[in-house]
Amino acid sequence: MEQLKKFLKRMKQGQVRSWKDDAAACQEEAAEYGGLITSREEPAEYGGLVTSREEPAEYEGFIICHEQVAGQGEDFFAYERNEKMVLMGVFDGCGGSGAKVYPEFGNHTGAYVASRALAGAVKGWFRGEISVAHAQKKAVDDGLTEIIDAGLKKAMDAALRKCRESSGAGSMLLGSLKKEFPSTIAVFAAEKTGQKCVFYWCGDSRGYVLDSGGLHQVTVDNTSVTDAMANLREDAPMTNVASASHPYIVHRRQVLLAQPSILLTATDGCFGYLPTPMEFEKLLLETLMQSSGPEEWRDTLIRRIVQAAGDDFTMAVWLQGFTDFEEARQSLKQRFDYMRKKFPLNEKTEEKEMFRQWETYRGTYEKLMERKQNGD
Repeated sequence: MEQLKKFLKRMKQGQVRSWKDDAAACQEEAAEYGGLITSREEPAEYGGLVTSREEPAEYEGFIICHEQVAGQGEDFFAYERNEKMVLMGVFDGCGGSGAKVYPEFGNHTGAYVASRALAGAVKGWFRGEISVAHAQKKAVDDGLTEIIDAGLKKAMDAALRKCRESSGAGSMLLGSLKKEFPSTIAVFAAEKTGQKCVFYWCGDSRGYVLDSGGLHQVTVDNTSVTDAMANLREDAPMTNVASASHPYIVHRRQVLLAQPSILLTATDGCFGYLPTPMEFEKLLLETLMQSSGPEEWRDTLIRRIVQAAGDDFTMAVWLQGFTDFEEARQSLKQRFDYMRKKFPLNEKTEEKEMFRQWETYRGTYEKLMERKQNGD
């Protein structure tokens, strides 16, 4: 909480444009951020490849955070780890309902402030409750305890409350379409060498597992339409989003990784401008096959998503269980060949054919989802 107070104070004074703390910092004044995280360079500038190994390093992940308008991007990200676990997440400040500008925060929008404040809250929660629990060997067999899970919501509530208090915002009717400091979250906490991975989310940012069986969406969109294909056509409104003025729920889903997998979280700018969910998997696989290492994969993904996206976009990627990048490529090559042959798409593909392909594809895509959620 003390870090949050310092951050808000500095933001009021116009000294910062993003959340910073002693573990990592955002690349300053970057219109496009491509974070490659490493334990050896941790950080003056939150960049470098993610690795937990000694020399020679085998890189394990990266973060992309791209702004449509330099200095005004409302997406943000989080990355933390300890000896046993890694946390990565994305946050999409909701610029429609959170478009109010706050002079107290350098004339940034509530959406801009919320994504950064929530990223800081999640990082603090991981460094505190999760790291302490694992250090004291108090984690239960099913992953994180209910007490630890509740701590995440408390940390988010505290951060949003502090934002509101610092802004001098008055009360707001619950029925209002506007919200104070609204943002989505999609976060995973995974065992580095184990099989357990827990996803947390609120809103329409997503968490996925990509393995030799395909891309699997784990999170369920908190929108009035949860069908991923239909949502690309309808732009359904969100039914649940974190904010300082309205109640919200943080959902949780634990999965067991039966094989080496790529874990990722993404804001809707990554997938929401593609014609089908199959195209998002094909995009991930095609750029992976074209790359000789994670840095090239990251850069290729940025170039491809920029061509389609009409919004900020942020993605956090973690390679879990592979001995090196080449093993990840080889393990997914057969899946890539299958996707290209089974789900072709060109300018002549009709809408009816796209939906037919979706019905064929959705069984594997949705196999890790659990649609019944309280509060939706």
